[in-house]
Amino acid sequence: QELDRAAVLSALESVDYIVMFDEDTPIRIVSEIKPDVLVKGGDYTLESVIGREHAHETVILPYLSGKSTSEIIKRIIKLN
Repeated sequence: QELDRAAVLSALESVDYIVMFDEDTPIRIVSEIKPDVLVKGGDYTLESVIGREHAHETVILPYLSGKSTSEIIKRIIKLN
């Protein structure tokens, strides 16, 4: 499912790079990359975003029911 999610996200024009990781949290990779913008979905709070101190800006996008990558992938699979 992570490859499906990466494929959907990589199709977004605003996404420059996608990194998958095996650790429990992304702290190692975020601290190494030091992203300009770290984006999380609306089910997160700013305080709960791991690695936010390493990003120039952390953005929480509003949660839109049925619009998450997981929901989009489920609909695509259902069509096939």
